[in-house]
Amino acid sequence: MPAKHLMSWAKTAKRWEKMYKGQRFWVYPSTLGIHQEQWGNQEASYQAANEWWRQKLASITAESIKSHPHAERIDELQKRLDFSKRHGETDVAAILDAEIAKVHALPPAEPELDGIPEHLPLGPFDPSKIVRATATEHLALMADDVWEDRLKRDTAAPVQQSIGHHAAKYVKDRQEEAGFGIRSHRGADAIKLALAHFTEFIGSSSPVEAINYDLWHRWFVRCQAKIVENDKDKSKGWAYESARKYFVTTRAFVSQLAESDVLVTPPKNLMSKKYTFERPAIEIIIFTKDEIKAILDAAKGIHRLIFFIMLNTGGTQKDVADLRIDEIDLVQGRITRRRSKTMKTKASRMVSYKLWPETIALLKEHINTDGERALTTKSGQPWVWDTTIDGKFKKSDNVASVFAKIKDKIGMEGKDKSLRLFRRASSSLMENNKDYRHLKQWFLGHKERELADERYAKKEQSQLDEASDWLRTQYELPKD
Repeated sequence: MPAKHLMSWAKTAKRWEKMYKGQRFWVYPSTLGIHQEQWGNQEASYQAANEWWRQKLASITAESIKSHPHAERIDELQKRLDFSKRHGETDVAAILDAEIAKVHALPPAEPELDGIPEHLPLGPFDPSKIVRATATEHLALMADDVWEDRLKRDTAAPVQQSIGHHAAKYVKDRQEEAGFGIRSHRGADAIKLALAHFTEFIGSSSPVEAINYDLWHRWFVRCQAKIVENDKDKSKGWAYESARKYFVTTRAFVSQLAESDVLVTPPKNLMSKKYTFERPAIEIIIFTKDEIKAILDAAKGIHRLIFFIMLNTGGTQKDVADLRIDEIDLVQGRITRRRSKTMKTKASRMVSYKLWPETIALLKEHINTDGERALTTKSGQPWVWDTTIDGKFKKSDNVASVFAKIKDKIGMEGKDKSLRLFRRASSSLMENNKDYRHLKQWFLGHKERELADERYAKKEQSQLDEASDWLRTQYELPKD
């Protein structure tokens, strides 16, 4: 489901705006790292604008807490909130979270309260009040001296030993790896998001030792519950794939804490096989031949070439952006390369694709003659790129932007008609053909999933070439 726009697009000024507590904030696509040719296209920058606003809001909130007249009380309530989170007291945490919001809303001067909101009880704990309030409410709003005793027996960790500290360090290390090309910037940002969810769940001030058997089980249950929530309302919770990635990413983080002796006693259920996510049954949506023809007919020049390459090779927009000149043989009519996603892994496989006449003709017309990249934008930039600057993830996907414009041009509606599904059109056709389905993994450049699949590698190149010729007929392109 497409991400929600957190800011408003000012079409005339070509910038993103947000009114927050009487103050207007704005940011230009150029500031977000978007290529100049896309500055007027809101779809090319809305995700970057969303991230910019999240960072800005976090900064505003942090500054607000620091300068708040009741900052000391907010800090105390936050400690209680983190305590409740790491001990699985979710109902208590919800009440404390609401209390923090109430304190934020208090006027700056309340001398008669002596710095303590009147809606919080004062004095010693009175058991008789249990009759008039729930146990949960008493646990959350009990007297300060009772909370002081609870926290003293389970003190939050010093900053250097807290979950928040180690999560931030782990993310920074992954971002540095991305900077050296060891992993992708997109992957590093996904790790950052996953650990943000985990840190919010456990409480950033909680000690590393709080990750025990019970907490790890509750984290798995939390991920599963988010999937259920998303099934009921797509605007809430987490999609199956997101929840699974958050859990797997967090497990890798905890494993490293254990390996580096930061977490001396890791939970015994950390690698439990019972913590698996059952893939939901999903409706397979594909582009019809008429829809694909309409897109190809509407695309012109290098845009048309990009879509032909995606259909001809099953490549992603990243594959198109990373395509090098030395991977193309226009004399033999072939592209020979490894997938961008698996290029640095053992799952990588070299594949030689027979190109269609249309693909060859368009390559001859639009192939780049300078540098290593075969295809670049008018400004000489990669069609797809991402990077991390000062810890912030920035990206641009001009292929997706062009695809969205073409869909609008031909009146194609429906969020399910995505570029991701478009590039899968050829592999889906192969999957549904008994003569070629055994070549699908080879076509996609994937490692064989089973031992029996290793026979794919022994198939002659002529079989894959034959499948390529067959695919071309499925799109009803004119004969040579």
